[in-house]
Formats: sequence, structure tokens, C-alpha cells
Amino acid sequence: MEATEEKIDISKEKPLEEIITERMISKVESDEEAKKNELKDEKIQELERKDQEDSSKKEVSKRTPKQQEDV
Repeated sequence: MEATEEKIDISKEKPLEEIITERMISKVESDEEAKKNELKDEKIQELERKDQEDSSKKEVSKRTPKQQEDV
């Protein structure tokens, strides 16, 4: 592989501080988005768990007293 040298016109490039700031902002935004998604997932799991508990309670209440004794 042959090494090639690229000439970059520095005057057209963004200052390093600006690039770093943009990356930090985007990192914070992606972290916030990930946290929101995590909270949504936790709420969904909690709702699913409650739904399962409710449905199991309904099953128990549908049983006759004799069936409940058997369990």
C-alpha cells in the first residue's frame, strides 16, 4: 500500500474546539435519547408484568371454589 499525502486547506476546516463541542453535544443528546428509551422499556416491562398479574388474578377468580381448593 502506498502512502498518500492529502493537502487540506485548514482555513476551510472548522476549528478543533468547534468540532469537539459538536461531538460532545451529539454524545449528550444520544445519551439522553438512550436514557429515554431505557425508561420507556422499563415502563413497558412494568405494564406487561402488571398485565400478566391481572390476567392471572382473573383466571383465579374464574375458578370455582372446588377448583381453587385443588390448586
